Formats: sequence, structure tokens, C-alpha cells
Amino acid sequence: MRARLAVAVFLLGCPGAGRGKGPPLADTQGTDEPVSRGSLLRDLEAEVLDGYDRDEPLDVQLRVIDPVVGAARIGVGPGDVWVGEQVGLATSRWPLATDRTTDLDVKSKKLELHLAADQSAAWVSDEVSWRITACDRVAVIPLRFTALYVRDGDRWSAVVEHLSYGRPLSAEDHAGFGVPIEPAVADPAIAEALDAGLTPLLLAARPAALDLTPEAFALGPDVWDELRTGSGSDELAATPLWPRDLRIEQRRVGLVERGGGKTTIAYWVGTLLAPRPDVPATAQPEPPDDSASARTPVRDDADAQAVRLRATFVFERTGTSWALAQAHLSLPTDDAALAGAAFGGSLAGLNPLRVTCPPR
Repeated sequence: MRARLAVAVFLLGCPGAGRGKGPPLADTQGTDEPVSRGSLLRDLEAEVLDGYDRDEPLDVQLRVIDPVVGAARIGVGPGDVWVGEQVGLATSRWPLATDRTTDLDVKSKKLELHLAADQSAAWVSDEVSWRITACDRVAVIPLRFTALYVRDGDRWSAVVEHLSYGRPLSAEDHAGFGVPIEPAVADPAIAEALDAGLTPLLLAARPAALDLTPEAFALGPDVWDELRTGSGSDELAATPLWPRDLRIEQRRVGLVERGGGKTTIAYWVGTLLAPRPDVPATAQPEPPDDSASARTPVRDDADAQAVRLRATFVFERTGTSWALAQAHLSLPTDDAALAGAAFGGSLAGLNPLRVTCPPR
């Protein structure tokens, strides 16, 4: 991994078949008592920041999302995936299992909040410093966080969370690295519309004709891949997220409903296959054997040249179309690589994390 991406300073992967649309959802927004935009954003900010300390499991009983798709959490590690009823290892938001004596702290560095026009949902992004104190020194691990929150009654609840460590492609990445995501679709017609809307974003050709919200935001796999639109910027339409065309492997497409058939927010959670830019298109290498990570068979020659990315997208309905509001693509990073970069020769073991203190 490139030196500029040192994770810490030790200081001190074709769309899946749909499962059909579930029953209409109840309206729980409480629109008879309007709440000011400022009040909603203050409540949301408090929920996000407090949630960093609580680190609770996702609420799977939300009334404003279709249970067919459910909530989703994507973590840093290759097995850190929790979508709907597919509970992987991402019951905790943070990577690296630690014991109760380890001093952990989370610092928000760049929290941004975006409220939907109808105030039914909001999407957030943040740069966070995850800090581990060991041997009277602090390892600072920089992470990127995005999420979709819904207004369920009088509270904000997370529906989609995506945490990643920004890094470049490595030789160990391949199409079988990372847990595959089980497909599910709340509304097949809307899912197809979102797939079509994503197509220009997944292509390497630029500029792209994208339907974007006024302040659309995207994170790519590398730490430098941060693209925006609005305020005179056209980065998102002008800059590809990957050097070659991306392809949808599997996805879950859910809706945020307010009752009465009102649907203004949709979310897309899945995996993309990304051809390796360092491998000629005519080559057909086999991915490395990695028994420690969950793998799926390589299906064809194109997949043999690809790596698996995890992706989450948030869409907002604008008139008759769906506009992209937020995107987050990431490469999983296993515990050994993350902890090794953070602690170097002081790392003594994992699960839980153990660090050897230097002699005083």
C-alpha cells in the first residue's frame, strides 16, 4: 500500500432477481405537527454523533421501509456485511475486535447533513478518526462514513450505513474478496429505473449525463476519490469512479415510504465488479486463493479480471425521475492489513487486538 495512505499515526462485486413488492407501509411522519428544518437537522446531528459512542445494532423493525429489503450495514472488513436477514459480521460499526479494557474514541471531523425535500429522510457523510489507546500511545485510523436515516415517528433511525477505509487497489484484491450480498427488491420497476440511472456513473467515459440532486456527493475506493456537484462544480459528472466500466453483480433496492403510496427516497446496496486497470483485457488470470475470505466462483473471463467493490447509493425522486444524491464505493480491508498498518511491529495479535508495549 502506498506510503501516503498510512492508516494511522502511532503517536503518543448482474442484478439479482427481485422478491416482489411488500404490503403498503404506514405513514408515521406526524405531518399534522410540522417540525422546522433546523430542529430536524439538530436532532439528526445529535443522533449521528451519539450513535458513534453507542454503536448499536441496526433497527430492523422500522415501519417506513419494506421488510423485504430491510436495513443494511457495510463495514470495513471483507465479512462486515449485514443486510436484511443476512447478518454477517457487521453487528458492530467499527473494525478490529477489542476487549473491554481497550480505550476507544471516535472523533467526527467533517459531518455533513442533507435533508430530503419532504423531510422524510436524510443522508449524511463524515470523516471520522477512530482512535485506539495502547501503551499510553494513540493509533489514529481514518475512516469514511455515509448513511441514510429515516424519520420514523419522532426519531431518526439509520437504514443504510457504509463505513470504509480509503485505499488504492492492491495485488491481493480479487472478485471473490468480500461477502457477496443477497439480492432483494421492493419494487422491480423502481429498481430498474435506478439501475438505468446508475449506468452513466458506472462508465469510465466522461463527461456523463447524470441526473443528480443539487448537492450530490460520491466517494470512490481510494482516499482521494471524493466527488461533488453543485456550487459551480461538475466533478461527479466529469470524473469516473473507476478507470474501467463497472458492472453490477448483486443489489438490494429499498424504498422509504410515508404511506398512501408516497415514495420519494430509494436506496441501493450491492456489489460491483470492477475490471483491474493493471491487467490487460486479453489476460485471464485466476484470483489468488484466500481461504480466510468468503468467496464465490468466478463466473467468466471478465470476472476473472475483476475485483469486488461494495456500493451504496441514495436517490431522491425529483418530479418523475430519480436523482442520485449520494454514492459510496469501497474496497474491503481485512483486519490484519488494517492493524498491521496502524501498529506495525507492536501488533501482537487479533481477535481481540493485542499490542506489545515497548520497554520503558
